[in-house]
Amino acid sequence: VRGRDVLVKGDRIVDVVPTGRASVAGRARVIDGRGAFVIPGLWDMHAHLFFQLDPVRQQLPLFTAFGVTGIRVMNTPMLTGALARYREVEGQIARGELVGPRILAVGSWVVNGAAGVSDAMPAYYKARTEAEGRQLANHLKTLGYDFIKIYNGVSREGYLGVTDEARRIGIPFAGHEPAAMSAIELSNAGQRSIEHSRIFLLNCWPGADSMRRRLHTASATVLRQRMVNEYSPNTCGEVFRTFAKNGTYITPTHVTRKMDAFADDDAYRADARLRYIPMRQQMGWYTDANGMVASDPSPAGRKSFMDFY
Repeated sequence: VRGRDVLVKGDRIVDVVPTGRASVAGRARVIDGRGAFVIPGLWDMHAHLFFQLDPVRQQLPLFTAFGVTGIRVMNTPMLTGALARYREVEGQIARGELVGPRILAVGSWVVNGAAGVSDAMPAYYKARTEAEGRQLANHLKTLGYDFIKIYNGVSREGYLGVTDEARRIGIPFAGHEPAAMSAIELSNAGQRSIEHSRIFLLNCWPGADSMRRRLHTASATVLRQRMVNEYSPNTCGEVFRTFAKNGTYITPTHVTRKMDAFADDDAYRADARLRYIPMRQQMGWYTDANGMVASDPSPAGRKSFMDFY
């Protein structure tokens, strides 16, 4: 809409009027927006802050500079004091002491089975059984996380224990699709959001159930291509209807599939915006991209990633 003045009082938009019609009579700070435009603040619902990279100085201001005014932090490192540091930053941003987006919610460390859990840690951190899952859910609620982050490697029994207890004690859970669970099961369990739209290709082909039960012997490349070639709109229709009925949100993060597809493209890897990204984080991204290529560098392998994207 051209030729408008936007009036802001405190932290609220109070009016939008034709240019020059606002009655402010010198009492307002004026920001000249000619040649530009105004949009609502964006929310990044799948954000990660890297403690090793000084998020206060290097990461948070970038969100603000690119119009992101709210973030959901998708997991907290399993480090002493990590959540307290996020809460400290959250307060500093809210008080205007730091430049950064409002932190909408902070997730727990990833519930991912035994992955990343040492034998020195409590055994229930692995959530191998329903009982361990319940114990872990209570622990994460007590620590003060806003939601529990679900990941790929948690067992079916562990997931059911974590999520049933989470519903009982009133802490949301969100994240990935555990390999042993279907999209419809996750939605019916009350998972608040599912990260990465790949879930639809994973679930919407005839071999989805066999893949969950690990009955396929084909390579990852063959399975990936089959998911694309055998995609069933009718099957996905049932998934979509279930998500809509249960209020299950999707965080697309489609840029991660783009990384899979263009991981061997020199021009893509030389994106000019990388100058904003700390070198250590860049190296992590390149390691991820190199792994994608190395998993199957053949023409068929690269095509399967591109087709999936």
